[in-house]
Amino acid sequence: MSSEEYPDRRRAIPTQRGRKRQKLGGTLLRFWASPRIGPPRSGTRPAAARQPQGEYQSVPDTVVDHRPPVVQKPLTTTALTLLELYYRHNTFVMATEENAPVQWVAERILGVRKTRSYAVLREIGAHADLEAWFRRKVLVGMGRGRIGRGRETRPSPLANAFFIALAGGVAEARSCARCLAGAARADLQAAARDDDDEADAEVRDYMVHSGLLWRLRPDGA
Repeated sequence: MSSEEYPDRRRAIPTQRGRKRQKLGGTLLRFWASPRIGPPRSGTRPAAARQPQGEYQSVPDTVVDHRPPVVQKPLTTTALTLLELYYRHNTFVMATEENAPVQWVAERILGVRKTRSYAVLREIGAHADLEAWFRRKVLVGMGRGRIGRGRETRPSPLANAFFIALAGGVAEARSCARCLAGAARADLQAAARDDDDEADAEVRDYMVHSGLLWRLRPDGA
């Protein structure tokens, strides 16, 4: 039976293999292909022409991650709860810094009494500032497996907000990926080994694997 005799019959689509295997010396070795990670192709101009004008390339056109691929999942309930608490605490701290009565602000924004409101301020103060408090909470949650790490998190507007908050702001998020700048092709794993800040590494992983790195404008918009 041929496709010419039956024109409506579709040809079988050959199965594609996602992982390559190689047998050497009686041992089965598994190799992961390093996929190209980069901005979506929306034009026909070369990569260099799509880069903003400047002294050097601010973001690479391609990033390679040699680590085995992982399944991306949505933000966990723990992460969403912590993000909401961060925003509430941010408003609370801003109001108290502008000399609003602590008890009044705590009741309306945090829904807690005066005693608990001062305990919240002491807890934040013990971490230097609210951003440091949030980073510590996130890293503890990641260590316990209750918050997904950067490259394990499925991209979404809330996930973007979560990792931008982890960085401390949009400008700081771009700064986390500064080690990737200056070349058309960057190695994410090599960059991570040179970074001592675990939170910055998680932000950088998310920005690359979600594509956020290529969507954040230099002016922070």
